Amino acid sequence: MPLDILCYLGDREEMAHSLEARLPFLDHKLYDAAKWIPADFKLRDGMEKAVLRDAALGILPEDLRMRRKRGFMLTTEPVDFFGADRNASERLRRRYLSKRAFETGQVFSYRACRLASLLARMPAWGSTLKRVRRDSNKMLMYMLQTHMLHAMFVDRTSWRRQDMQATEKPATAPKARPRSRTKVAEEVGRP
Repeated sequence: MPLDILCYLGDREEMAHSLEARLPFLDHKLYDAAKWIPADFKLRDGMEKAVLRDAALGILPEDLRMRRKRGFMLTTEPVDFFGADRNASERLRRRYLSKRAFETGQVFSYRACRLASLLARMPAWGSTLKRVRRDSNKMLMYMLQTHMLHAMFVDRTSWRRQDMQATEKPATAPKARPRSRTKVAEEVGRP
C-alpha cells in the first residue's frame, strides 16, 4: 500500500487510541532486493517471513523471532457480548450495533450483524462451536469499534461545523470601479 494510505489508516487510528504501531518495510531498495527472493524462501514449512526471521537470528530472542503472526484488535481480552460481558456491553450494543448505527455508518450489513449475534449466542460445546462463538464476538467487536469511530470522527456535528467553517469562502468586498488617469492624478495632487 502507498505510504500516504498507510499513514492515513495507520497513524490516525494509532493516535486516536494512543497506540504505538509499526508500518511495514517501505524502503524501495529493500523491496527491489526482496522481490527477487523465491517464494519458497519467504514461506518455508508454513512459516511466514522466513527470510526476515533468518535475518533476526541471534538478534531477537527466539520466542519473539519465531512467534506466529497475530491480528490486531483494539481490545486485549476476548469479549463475550452475550455471555460474561452481556451486562457491561448492553449499552454499547444498543447504541453501536443498532439498525440505525448500520444505516448511518453504511460500512457493514445489519443482516450480517444479526447473523453474527445469533452465532455469538451459540452454546460453547466443543472446540468448533467455541471458535465460532469467539469469532462471531470478534466480528461484532469490529463492527462496534467501527461505528464508535464513525460517531466520533465522521458523524459528530461539532466536527462537521468546523469543516464547514474552514471551507466557507470569506465574504469579499465588491470590486472597485477602475478609475481614470485624471481621477488618480487629482487624488495624488498632480495636474
